[in-house]
Amino acid sequence: MVPRKRIPPGVKVFDTMNARAESVGEKRSFSGAWNRLQLCLIPCESFYEPNYETGKPVRWKIGMESGEPLAIAGLWRAWEEPEGPLSLSLTMLTVNANELP
Repeated sequence: MVPRKRIPPGVKVFDTMNARAESVGEKRSFSGAWNRLQLCLIPCESFYEPNYETGKPVRWKIGMESGEPLAIAGLWRAWEEPEGPLSLSLTMLTVNANELP
């Protein structure tokens, strides 16, 4: 949601690819887009998430068993560029798995 080139010098780089659904309206990185209802669907064939069952992050591919495309709920934001058109960024809305911490 916040492109790395938009993070000011001296500020710790932070990842905004996922926005937790239960706190999206409270987090500064996401609340503006959330309050403006800048909702979107992110089409994909699959995506990867880390699985920590072994104690180390192991990439797991997640997708439809049939291989068909799917869509992920998300938020979008437009950024004005000094030279040229607007650029867009997005974040995926995520929820915690019920039985996993």
